[in-house]
Parts: sequence; structure tokens; C-alpha cells
Amino acid sequence: TLQQLDRSIVFDIIFIDEATQVLTSDAVLAINRLADHKESRLIVAGDPLQLPPVKRCVYPSLPHPIPDLFSSIFHCLLRDENNIPISLYTEKPFEQISRCPYLSTFDENHRMNDELSDFTRLLYGENYRQSRSTPSLSIRSVEDSNTYLLGSLLQPYSSLYTLLVDSSLSLFSTRSEDLDLESHLVYSLIKELVSRISLSSIFIITPHRMQRSAIRQKLLKNPFSNVSISYDTVERMQGKEAECVIICMLYRQREMLNNELDFIYNRQRINVSITRAKQLCVLLTSQLLFNQPPLELFVNGNTRNAYTLLSNYVNKSTIRLLDNHGNIK
Repeated sequence: TLQQLDRSIVFDIIFIDEATQVLTSDAVLAINRLADHKESRLIVAGDPLQLPPVKRCVYPSLPHPIPDLFSSIFHCLLRDENNIPISLYTEKPFEQISRCPYLSTFDENHRMNDELSDFTRLLYGENYRQSRSTPSLSIRSVEDSNTYLLGSLLQPYSSLYTLLVDSSLSLFSTRSEDLDLESHLVYSLIKELVSRISLSSIFIITPHRMQRSAIRQKLLKNPFSNVSISYDTVERMQGKEAECVIICMLYRQREMLNNELDFIYNRQRINVSITRAKQLCVLLTSQLLFNQPPLELFVNGNTRNAYTLLSNYVNKSTIRLLDNHGNIK
């Protein structure tokens, strides 16, 4: 670490990887070690559309056009030709990012397959592409597809799926009941995927720890020992990847949705969740999030952009409708 180096050591070039995860205040300690601030070079690499560093303090708002000194070093340096900070809270953030005169973009994706890469162009621009072709999924056929959640919908060339749970009776369900239903659906989904597709790894991404806890209890006696299964919040999953990702967003209580609007409808969090997948992504959610969202969502540009991204995902995905109890409609 920097603290372990002799204070007399200086550098001609400093390279900061995952720079969107490094606080500006931490990066300054390294920048101060540049040998010559006129001749030395600072190179930062990262994805500004993913989650920024976790901040545990409340910082004051800075007047325009001062950059966000309390976020990552990458966001701090992201400025246009007039040295004005670039806002990422637009419907097409890549158009804004490309205005940075000293930014080089890496348009090749080495993780996701063609369909997943195609979806991410909504954020990363039309030039974003899959670096190499990947083989389609080999899916085992089943005699009675109605006994499975995806069943006949599961196809070799489809990578985006949505399990859409009815929320018309949400007034009569509790959060505890929703957690039980969500963990049950996750278990059933994993059981189907493992039996029909040769998967080596599955991520289950949950917004809250209580969701993770419910799923962990369901998978405590893991019968899928030949598959690596991880379940955690998106913050802990950032930087990792798996062949299949299951995103848990089963919210059916309007009060909870209103209280956590900025948390649930967060484009960076949604983007990180989807882009962990290499071959397959399944969104488990409710109709409430899409058909009956709070009106406050559309007033705020950040939550509105997140809703747009989620809606685009659902529209591009193969949808399985489930009733209030999780049964196929």
C-alpha cells in the first residue's frame, strides 16, 4: 500500500485502476507522490456508470462548476472541453461522457454474450460490442414444461428473462410473505436452470440483507453442489461475474416502495446487477414496479432514468407472468 512506501519515493506515472471506486481524498495521497506535476502523468481507469465509493458521511453540496470532490477520482476528473463537470444523470450518459477531451473509451466487452452486450448499448453507446462470439446455451428439453418457471420460454439464443409477479393483491400480503415467496421462486428457478443448463456459477443479487438472509436459509442445504452459488447485495458483487445472474426486486408494498424510491430505482445499481452476467440474466420483480410506480419517480431525473433502464430490460426480455402466489398464469 501507499502507506508502506518510503516517503522519499516518487513516481513519473501513476495508474489508478477501478478509479470509480477510489475516493478523491485517497487518490490525492498518491497524486502527491508524482515527481513533477508538469511532466508526470496520471492515468485513471474505470466505469463511471457503475456504483461509486460507499460514503458514510454527509458532505455539503458544492457550487457549480466545482466537481464532486467527495466522490471518486474518476468522477472528479470527468469534465468537458470547458473544464465543466460532466453530469451522468441523463437518459444517454455516454453522449455526455464522450465530451471529455482526454478520455479514451474501451468499446470491447469481454464478459457478456451478444444479447447482453446489445442491451448495455443503451448506456454505453452504439459502438459498444462483444469482443468475440460465444456459443449459444445448450438447453435440455423437458417433457412437461409447465412444471418449471421458465419451461418452454427458455431458449438457446435468449439471455434476458423476467419473472413478473402479480401485485394486485399486495394490500393483503406482508413483507415477510414476500420474502418467503421470493426465496421460494429463487430456489425453484435455480433448480430448473441447474437441471437444464450446464452452469458453473450463479449470482443472486439482492438489494437488502434481509432478502439475502431469506434466500440463504432456503439454500442452506445446497443440493446444487456442482454449481458455485453466491448471494449478496450488489455493492459486494461489483467487480465479479457469473454465468447466470438472478436479480431479486420483488416489492409489492407501495409504502416500502415510496420510502426507498432512490434506493430501488438507482440506475448504477441496476446496471451493475445486469452486467455481472456472462450468459443469462433473470429479473424477479413485481408488476407494481412497472405498471403502478409512484408518481414521485418521474419528477426526479435520477429515478426516472433508472425506471427507463428497467423498463427497457423488461421490454427486451422474455416475460413469464406469475400470479400472486408465484404460480404460472
